[in-house]
Amino acid sequence: VEALKNYSFGNVNEANLKQEFDLEDISLDDQGKALLKIDSQWQSAQSPLQIKLISSLYESGGRPVSRAYSTLVWPHEYLIGIQAEFGDKNPEANSRVNFDLVKASLSGALASATNIDIKLIQEDRQYFWVYDNNQGWHYEWTDKEFVEQSRTIELSDTQPTRLQLPVNYGSYRLEAHDPDSGQITSIRFYAGYDWY
Repeated sequence: VEALKNYSFGNVNEANLKQEFDLEDISLDDQGKALLKIDSQWQSAQSPLQIKLISSLYESGGRPVSRAYSTLVWPHEYLIGIQAEFGDKNPEANSRVNFDLVKASLSGALASATNIDIKLIQEDRQYFWVYDNNQGWHYEWTDKEFVEQSRTIELSDTQPTRLQLPVNYGSYRLEAHDPDSGQITSIRFYAGYDWY
């Protein structure tokens, strides 16, 4: 969204968003035209998607002329967007961090919303070593999540809504859920020094 460049839209946990597939070859008609129809594969997507079509037209000698076309799929009229005040940097551990939230259209127009469910989740990944006869020594991990904060907020149609949350040290995910559309927007961040 051009008007909201630093905002994140969509669910970081939504799976299978990156897909690549081939379409059947088509031929041009007598006027050198063809109509390409692609059935939507993205009806269940809750996050914005960039669709990129790469096509090649082959000359009679076999040399291709390739072109790419991109478009954006915006799954609802309005989506929740989150902007972290700390940007791409890690916020300090044991601090309070600020986020701005909006409900916006693809053009950047804001809409008001009530009953937006907010969750601050600490993500804990524990690594451990295991041995088996097939792989020898290798590491595996377990993931656990702990909801540290939960609240309901309202979003304004005139300006971003500021949200301030306390964080300790470690990996976090902030989720905003719109019960009207079922849409979730989330971002991940690490509080404190991240050595890896």
